[in-house]
Formats: sequence, structure tokens, C-alpha cells
Amino acid sequence: MPDHPAPAPEPRTGSPGRNAAIEWLRALSILYIVAYWHLLGYAPAIRDFKNPVNSRITVVVLALFLFVSGHLIGRGLQRSPGVRRFYQRRLVRIYPPYLLALLLFEASGLLWRNQFLESAVLISALTGDPPLTLWFITVLMVDVLLAPWLLLLRRRVNPAGSRSGDGWLLLALLVLPLLLAWLVQGPDPRLFFYFPAFAAGLLAPLPGPGDNRAGRLALLGTAAGLAGGLVLSISAGGVSESNMAHMPLTLFGAWFLVLATNRLLAGRRTPWLIAQLGLASYFMYLFHRPLFKLFTGWFMPGSAGAQLAWLLLGCVPLIALISWAGQIGYDALVTRLQTAGRPDPAATAAPDR
Repeated sequence: MPDHPAPAPEPRTGSPGRNAAIEWLRALSILYIVAYWHLLGYAPAIRDFKNPVNSRITVVVLALFLFVSGHLIGRGLQRSPGVRRFYQRRLVRIYPPYLLALLLFEASGLLWRNQFLESAVLISALTGDPPLTLWFITVLMVDVLLAPWLLLLRRRVNPAGSRSGDGWLLLALLVLPLLLAWLVQGPDPRLFFYFPAFAAGLLAPLPGPGDNRAGRLALLGTAAGLAGGLVLSISAGGVSESNMAHMPLTLFGAWFLVLATNRLLAGRRTPWLIAQLGLASYFMYLFHRPLFKLFTGWFMPGSAGAQLAWLLLGCVPLIALISWAGQIGYDALVTRLQTAGRPDPAATAAPDR
């Protein structure tokens, strides 16, 4: 999804240091968005593919991206030496690629009016004029900026780290966006709509393999929340991210999926391809629309079946490969720049006597 861990050395794919559930969910979520939800919009012969069912799935998938991002950021903050260092590491990982994506959106004609400037300075979500697709990254950026302060709030209000204390804090963070969405007019309502999913991912730890009772309770609680959220969403009518009645569905849907997948895949190794798709997920989200527009401008067959085959078997693999290579190259560049000014430990070590 749209985020990945801080640039600290990580174990190899499939080792105990990686969470197989997070790897799988990142990969499958980005494939749903790129290879289905947005892909069909580039097939002129295919119409009316959006319906109440897949619209609800889509908002849950977007919330899942933010839940996973919150989880990874929380894990990264545990390793980070401080707030300033966290911002330096995190923003250098997500902002320059986002700026490049904005430039490509502008060059592709996917932006209008003053969207480039407002999005570049991260105020488009506040002005109510968010860009196509990249609005999600501006929402993510706002959440990232809030993350250290949410963890600080957690330590202040619940210094003992009790589960009941965390539960009350999460309840408050669920109610707060509802109040803000009602009181504050003008900002993109999706700021409030998806915030609880990010906060839950950030603050709610995943039960460990030996914590079976807590895991079962969390799974049952989120399943009940998902069922209630689905009933509320259906009663509210068509899915709209400005209608907060659909927000519990997104929160508990994402939370339940993470807990259920974590329980199902506990101790499993992640296949190499899934891990690489997860690694490429942020770049895939950023660049898939300009790439789709480029590839379909080069070639687009006439029939619905041929269009679908070209998009799925030609465009999507190309987008995944370009995104993977771009992420690998960007990570290497960032690592090189971050280590360029550091002294070589071997050069500064005391000589043998």
C-alpha cells in the first residue's frame, strides 16, 4: 500500500522478523486497486462495473492501506530515536516520490486548476480541492505528521499501557473525527473518514502467537464491529466518503482483515513475489494512472475481452515491474545519501597496538 517500513535493515523474506499477514495484505490490496478498481476505467468497452458491493469493498481496502501504514509506522517509531529523526526518515521516503507523481499527473493532464501547488504543499485536503487518486497520499501524509503525537498522547493518557486504557483512547479517536466532520466544513471529508483506521493500526498492537485469548477477543470484537458497520452502511444507502455512517465499516473491516489474516498466516513464510509486490505497492499506487494512460495511448484493442487481456496481462505487469524497480532504485539512492556524510567505522577505529 501506500507506505513501507523505515529504512532500517530488515530480515529476509519469510524470516520471523516479517509479518506475513502485512505482506499479503499490502500486495492484495494494491492489486485490487490497480488491477481491478482503476483498471476497468481504462477499458472503454467495459461499463457499469461499479456497484454497491465493490464500492464498499473499495473503501475497506483503502482503510486497510492506512491501517497497515499505521502499524508499520508504529513499529518504525519504536526503532526511531526521536520525532525529528522520524520525520526526516519517513518524509524523505514518501514525499519526493509523491512530488514526482504530481509532476507526472500534471504532464498527463490528470490535474486541473491549482491542484499541483496545493497538493505539493499538502493543503489540498484542507482546501477541499484534492487531486484524482493522489488525494489518498495527502491524507496519508497528514496522518504521518500526526503519528508521533498520537503515540505521545497514548503515553500520557495511558502510561501503564493497559488494554482498557488503549480501548478508551481508540474510542475517543473514533468519535473525534465524527465530531470534526460535523463541525468543520471545507476540508476533504476523507481526512476524517479514514483517520480512525490509521489510528487503530498505529495504536492497537497485533496479538502475538502466544496471546490466544486476546487474539480471539480482538477477532470477535472486530467481527461484531464489522457486522454492525455493514448494517449501518447498507441502511445509509449508496457509499459516500462524506457520509460518516459508512466509516465504521471501513475501520472494523480493515481491522478484522488484519487480525484474521495475522491469525491465519502466523508463522508462515511469505512468497517472494508477494513480498516484492508489497515492496512496490507505494510506487504502484503513485504512478499507475499515468502509466495506464501512457500504455493505453500506445495500444488499445477494440473488444472488451481484448482490452481486459491487454490491461491485465500487459499493463499491470509493466506497472508492477516499473514500480518495483523505481522503489528499489529510490531506496538505494536514499540510503546512499543518508550514509554519505557518516564516518566509516573502520576508518575511525583505533589501530591495533
